[in-house]
Amino acid sequence: MRKIVKIFWKEHLITLLFMLGSGISTTIVSFVNASILNSLIKFNLHSFLISISKLIVVYMFFLLFTYLKILQSRKTSQKMAKFLRDKIIDEVSNFSPREFKKSKVGDYTSWLSNDINQIEDQGFTVFFELLSNIINLSLALISLLYIHWSLFIVTIIEIVIIIQLPRLFKKKMAESTKEITKANEGALSKTTNLLSGFSTFYIFKNLMYLSSKLKHEFLKIEQTKNKQTQFLAKIAIIGGLGNVIGQIISYSLTGYLVLLNLLSAGILATTASLSANVFNTVGNLSQYIAIIKSVEPLFDKIDISLEKTRIKNSQLNKIQKGIELRNLTFGYDNMQPIIKNMNYTFELGEKYALSGESGSGKSTILNLIIKDLQPTDGKVLLNGLNIKNLSSQEVLSSITYIEQTPYIFNNTVRENISLGDPIEDEKIKKVLKSVGLKKLSEQLDTVITENGGNFSGGQKQRLALARGLVRNKNIILLDEITSSLDVKTAVSIEKFILSIPNITVIMISHHISEEIKQHLDGILKLEKK
Repeated sequence: MRKIVKIFWKEHLITLLFMLGSGISTTIVSFVNASILNSLIKFNLHSFLISISKLIVVYMFFLLFTYLKILQSRKTSQKMAKFLRDKIIDEVSNFSPREFKKSKVGDYTSWLSNDINQIEDQGFTVFFELLSNIINLSLALISLLYIHWSLFIVTIIEIVIIIQLPRLFKKKMAESTKEITKANEGALSKTTNLLSGFSTFYIFKNLMYLSSKLKHEFLKIEQTKNKQTQFLAKIAIIGGLGNVIGQIISYSLTGYLVLLNLLSAGILATTASLSANVFNTVGNLSQYIAIIKSVEPLFDKIDISLEKTRIKNSQLNKIQKGIELRNLTFGYDNMQPIIKNMNYTFELGEKYALSGESGSGKSTILNLIIKDLQPTDGKVLLNGLNIKNLSSQEVLSSITYIEQTPYIFNNTVRENISLGDPIEDEKIKKVLKSVGLKKLSEQLDTVITENGGNFSGGQKQRLALARGLVRNKNIILLDEITSSLDVKTAVSIEKFILSIPNITVIMISHHISEEIKQHLDGILKLEKK
């Protein structure tokens, strides 16, 4: 919390000034009330009217400063929330696929929505309330000291006692917030999983199960929130009790000082107002501090997510050499290596296939080439350079990797190809025609449904291929992209890819037909260890 307040210190300073103006206005009102009461006691009409006029003017300033305070605090809160959300988005955007998959998609969604909203509502908004209350408290204490030192001393002692009360609930509040966060993440993840299988539930006539599971997940969130509400209620009651006792003591002491002729009778109105301000504020402080403490785990989680090193988005020099696997060994943890002491060179501009049974390391080789995995031993050289010394973005500046099931976005054909890059329409049309999607080349504004629901498997693979070709990459890696297609479509796509001149193709295939073999410069056969 402190870090982000420092970043936006100017905005907080402006907010603080408006809060100060509002607080001073409230304090002046308390003293004007004393003048009004003294005027009535003395039956002094002239003094009474002057005091009423002062009251009206002060209230006008109070309303103005309060309005500005609300606007500025809300604006600053939104800025800070946007800053945190943008930070998370920027860092996640630099994750490798393997880093990204360490958390579920629902978790990232929860960070960007639930967690940020919770920080904004229970962190920033409450922080500004706390700041405003502290200013009002300080002004009230200064005023009590001005009225009589004994009022100040007694009030300070009472505040010290009341302010310690939230410590009794600090640990439980932090735990309850963590529980809410976990419940939100779990619900989002499970909801995404369940709704993705809607058609399956429908086919097997089990939509009631889907409904009950969804309701159950959100019921768990409500139950967790109810537990936190109970803690907040206890804190509020204890703070309220301290508030009442404190006001009674201060009011009684003022009355005693009036009886001793040390203060005027009208000052009772001022003391009552100031005491109410002090102890209402202190009662709120107990609750505000507890709420702010409860969102600290969310700040900690965001800080952890921001520890990732930003990847420098630079480019390799012109590619003049292919890819070399030199004494390459890879294995997961302490398991037997999947790949051991492999030596192979994929020459620039030539076409290759990786073949072998499942688990023999075909996809592993592609993941090692794009730096999604790191070798246990040996090297992967790109353009004669060890990719260990290159960033993932540098490697991917020259390589297009097409997954077995490429993701198609619910957006236009143009956006699915460009992915936000400034690529001219004519270039997109040319590439679409080259991959056999001539019809789509004239329909760039056609909106594709979620994950290409209105496209065939072959169309989706061709669209994914167009994404790579439009960027003029030197090397294309294909991870079994035709495995889910019929033989005719698969052969057609593979033949087209292998016929593209001046690019290196490395494709994975379980079964390589004789027709396809004729277009290959090499086949790397892998055996399961």
